[in-house]
Amino acid sequence: MSSIFSEENRPFYRSASLMHPPVFYVYTRLLTGTQWSVLVAVAKDEPLKNPMSREFIQNHQLGAASTVHTAIKMLQKNEIVIEDQGRYLVHDVLL
Repeated sequence: MSSIFSEENRPFYRSASLMHPPVFYVYTRLLTGTQWSVLVAVAKDEPLKNPMSREFIQNHQLGAASTVHTAIKMLQKNEIVIEDQGRYLVHDVLL
């Protein structure tokens, strides 16, 4: 699993941090590396039908399905990712 500051997350990290530094800073402190990776993957595939699909998990190298499930649930609990009509979306439009 990659960290928030890994090479694969660098383009997303750079653009988000330049556009909205205060908001972005909060996310880097709030999320674990796994949660951040799942958030980035959801944002890239938005609107996402099935975050538990083998294709989604493998395409983004997210690791075990149980890890992704736990990260998605936490992101939903904190209203960072929402589910709307069976599709997963990043709730914060700044990201």
